[in-house]
Amino acid sequence: MGGGTNTNGSTVSLELPAGLFAALEKESRRKRKTVAQMLAQILEDRADYLEAERRMKDIRSGKVKLIPAEEVYRSLGLQ
Repeated sequence: MGGGTNTNGSTVSLELPAGLFAALEKESRRKRKTVAQMLAQILEDRADYLEAERRMKDIRSGKVKLIPAEEVYRSLGLQ
């Protein structure tokens, strides 16, 4: 299995296993995007997921309190 990265200024090169790259290439053709666009989207989605997990942890722990929508609407005079 491949691994490793090479950074050159604003360009990053990755080594991926051939099967994984082939699947990524196939999906990128299906979605009419470049492999770089697909990887960028995957990484953005992962970052969003991790942020959502952190926020949910704060909510569950009581560190962050939710306000019901009805209360927000009322406070804004929308209800």
